[in-house]
Amino acid sequence: MDREGEIGVLGGGVVGLTIAYRLAKGGREVVLLDEGEPGQGTSYGNAGTVASYGIFPVATPSLWRKIPRLLFSRRSPLRVRWGDAWGMRGWYGRFLRETFRTRFERNVSAIEGMVRGSVDDWKELVVELGCEELVNGDGFLYIFDDETGRRDVFGDSAMRREKGIREERLGADGVRDLEPNLGRVALGGMYYPEAISFRDPGALMRSLARGCEREGVRILREKVMGIERGSGRVRVLTSGGDYRFGRVVLSMGAYSGLFARGLGDDIPLGVERGYHVEFDMEDALLSRPVCPVSRGFYMIPMSGRLRVAGTVELGKLDSKMSESRLRNLELGARDWLGSLPEVSREWLGYRPSFPDSVPVIGYSGSGEEVIYAFGHGHLGLTMAPKTASMVYDMVVGNGERDDWGVYGLGRFRV
Repeated sequence: MDREGEIGVLGGGVVGLTIAYRLAKGGREVVLLDEGEPGQGTSYGNAGTVASYGIFPVATPSLWRKIPRLLFSRRSPLRVRWGDAWGMRGWYGRFLRETFRTRFERNVSAIEGMVRGSVDDWKELVVELGCEELVNGDGFLYIFDDETGRRDVFGDSAMRREKGIREERLGADGVRDLEPNLGRVALGGMYYPEAISFRDPGALMRSLARGCEREGVRILREKVMGIERGSGRVRVLTSGGDYRFGRVVLSMGAYSGLFARGLGDDIPLGVERGYHVEFDMEDALLSRPVCPVSRGFYMIPMSGRLRVAGTVELGKLDSKMSESRLRNLELGARDWLGSLPEVSREWLGYRPSFPDSVPVIGYSGSGEEVIYAFGHGHLGLTMAPKTASMVYDMVVGNGERDDWGVYGLGRFRV
């Protein structure tokens, strides 16, 4: 097998697959390396939603008044694994600094720049891939059942409108008209009619992998062990041997920090441990993804099942599931939808997360031979096409983009 190549993309999640597809479609020679089946890790288990409305970072100025409720409520959408907290203390310190108003506004602008146009980008991409049947075009709905939830939903409205995001305020009747199967009365909600979701994220990833192969991408099921620079080439050490590329794109999600540190870049990449439970059922009861904002999870109708995903658990990379997180999802869904069958399956994945909720997309500190594209948090699916476009411009030398500095490593040195 030829172990020399033009570009190596390390990581086969939605970001890596979309980058590989974009590069190959643009005429580049691409090898994608991932030990698992492409797209069947964290990208398989997500909420399947293109969150074009999702412009807010996790760290907001209002976080301080919410801390008691978030940290000590059993129903909280946020959980800190206290056994991991000491090792993540530097990350938490940076995270709290991101709640300052000036940093928050900067982060909103950066995130908005990544999600803007994401729905159109995905609509175009699924046509190219031939999987338009996977798209659910019925929008997205936040709902609330108390005054705190009303404030959380409607309080963000002005900034979203400033960014040109279309939204519709709903009262109880409006929510019921959209989702008559909700078994509990919502006082109101916010509807995003332009959002889309996918009926089967796993099937979408398989379509994307097939699209890569049609464009000539070599997809190799090998575990990446290390990255070394030298002599104008980048050496990638894998479980199947060594490869040498002119350029490498590091997009290994939550595992990317380890390899970045090996290249001399000590960056504050944390882990959001994401969960879902699924109920197999012919009628998933809902027409679109619905989020009860005070509980922080999504109920998503998918092909032959209802997926309940979300909440944030800050911790480290290990495979031990939190039973309390899983039960919170299950009981929350039963609370809003009433009678549901037994849980069919449970899942845990790892979202790469920076304290400012902004991904790193840019050159490594050691040179332009390595490009970073990771840290998208819970917006990897949404941001993947824009990330691929930016990486393509870096590879082909389409000039210095104004936004490269916003997403580069330099922001961590300030």
